[in-house]
Amino acid sequence: MWNKGDVLPGNRVAEYSYCVCDVPVKNSRGLEEVVIDFVEGLSESAVEWHGFIGDGGSAEIFISLDREGFLGVTFGASLIKRLGELEISLSIDRLS
Repeated sequence: MWNKGDVLPGNRVAEYSYCVCDVPVKNSRGLEEVVIDFVEGLSESAVEWHGFIGDGGSAEIFISLDREGFLGVTFGASLIKRLGELEISLSIDRLS
Protein backbone atom coordinates (compact mmCIF):
# COMPACT_ATOMS: atom_id res chain seq x y z
CA MET A 1 0.00 0.00 0.00
CA TRP A 2 1.31 3.44 -0.92
CA ASN A 3 0.12 6.90 0.00
CA LYS A 4 0.33 9.96 -2.21
CA GLY A 5 3.88 11.31 -2.09
CA ASP A 6 5.52 8.00 -1.09
CA VAL A 7 8.64 6.93 -2.97
CA LEU A 8 7.87 3.89 -5.12
CA PRO A 9 10.23 1.30 -6.58
CA GLY A 10 12.37 2.87 -9.29
CA ASN A 11 12.49 6.17 -7.36
CA ARG A 12 9.06 7.20 -8.65
CA VAL A 13 6.73 9.25 -6.46
CA ALA A 14 3.13 8.12 -5.96
CA GLU A 15 0.70 10.60 -7.51
CA TYR A 16 -2.16 9.13 -5.48
CA SER A 17 -2.72 6.51 -2.77
CA TYR A 18 -3.19 2.92 -3.82
CA CYS A 19 -2.92 -0.69 -2.78
CA VAL A 20 -1.51 -3.55 -4.86
CA CYS A 21 -1.99 -7.23 -4.10
CA ASP A 22 -1.27 -10.44 -5.95
CA VAL A 23 -4.10 -12.85 -6.53
CA PRO A 24 -2.56 -16.28 -7.03
CA VAL A 25 -3.78 -18.26 -10.01
CA LYS A 26 -3.75 -22.02 -9.69
CA ASN A 27 -3.06 -23.85 -12.93
CA SER A 28 -6.22 -25.92 -12.60
CA ARG A 29 -8.47 -22.84 -12.63
CA GLY A 30 -9.09 -20.41 -15.42
CA LEU A 31 -8.38 -16.71 -15.07
CA GLU A 32 -12.09 -15.84 -15.27
CA GLU A 33 -12.86 -18.18 -12.36
CA VAL A 34 -10.16 -16.55 -10.23
CA VAL A 35 -11.46 -13.05 -11.04
CA ILE A 36 -15.06 -14.11 -10.30
CA ASP A 37 -14.01 -15.44 -6.87
CA PHE A 38 -12.07 -12.22 -6.17
CA VAL A 39 -15.03 -10.03 -7.18
CA GLU A 40 -17.40 -12.13 -5.06
CA GLY A 41 -15.14 -11.40 -2.08
CA LEU A 42 -15.27 -7.69 -2.88
CA SER A 43 -19.06 -7.88 -3.24
CA GLU A 44 -19.33 -8.69 0.46
CA SER A 45 -18.14 -5.11 1.08
CA ALA A 46 -20.29 -3.46 -1.60
CA VAL A 47 -21.60 -0.76 0.76
CA GLU A 48 -18.05 0.22 1.69
CA TRP A 49 -16.97 0.19 -1.98
CA HIS A 50 -19.80 2.53 -2.95
CA GLY A 51 -18.87 4.85 -0.07
CA PHE A 52 -15.23 4.81 -1.17
CA ILE A 53 -16.19 5.59 -4.79
CA GLY A 54 -18.70 8.23 -3.67
CA ASP A 55 -15.94 9.96 -1.70
CA GLY A 56 -13.87 10.32 -4.87
CA GLY A 57 -11.96 7.03 -4.77
CA SER A 58 -11.53 4.67 -7.69
CA ALA A 59 -10.95 0.94 -7.93
CA GLU A 60 -9.40 -1.12 -10.68
CA ILE A 61 -8.50 -4.74 -11.18
CA PHE A 62 -5.33 -4.84 -13.28
CA ILE A 63 -4.47 -8.11 -14.99
CA SER A 64 -1.03 -8.55 -16.47
CA LEU A 65 -0.72 -11.15 -19.19
CA ASP A 66 3.07 -11.15 -19.00
CA ARG A 67 3.33 -14.51 -17.29
CA GLU A 68 1.01 -16.50 -19.49
CA GLY A 69 0.93 -14.55 -22.71
CA PHE A 70 -2.34 -13.83 -24.45
CA LEU A 71 -4.38 -17.00 -24.28
CA GLY A 72 -7.68 -15.75 -25.64
CA VAL A 73 -9.16 -15.24 -22.17
CA THR A 74 -12.85 -14.34 -22.21
CA PHE A 75 -14.68 -12.61 -19.37
CA GLY A 76 -18.41 -13.29 -19.35
CA ALA A 77 -21.07 -10.60 -19.39
CA SER A 78 -22.19 -11.39 -15.83
CA LEU A 79 -18.66 -10.70 -14.50
CA ILE A 80 -18.40 -7.45 -16.46
CA LYS A 81 -21.88 -6.44 -15.22
CA ARG A 82 -20.90 -7.15 -11.59
CA LEU A 83 -17.73 -5.09 -11.93
CA GLY A 84 -19.88 -2.24 -13.26
CA GLU A 85 -22.30 -2.54 -10.35
CA LEU A 86 -19.35 -2.27 -7.94
CA GLU A 87 -17.86 0.58 -10.03
CA ILE A 88 -14.61 -1.34 -10.43
CA SER A 89 -12.66 -0.91 -13.68
CA LEU A 90 -10.94 -3.83 -15.40
CA SER A 91 -7.57 -3.24 -17.04
CA ILE A 92 -5.74 -5.92 -19.04
CA ASP A 93 -2.27 -5.19 -20.36
CA ARG A 94 1.33 -6.33 -20.51
CA LEU A 95 3.91 -4.81 -18.18
CA SER A 96 6.82 -5.46 -20.49
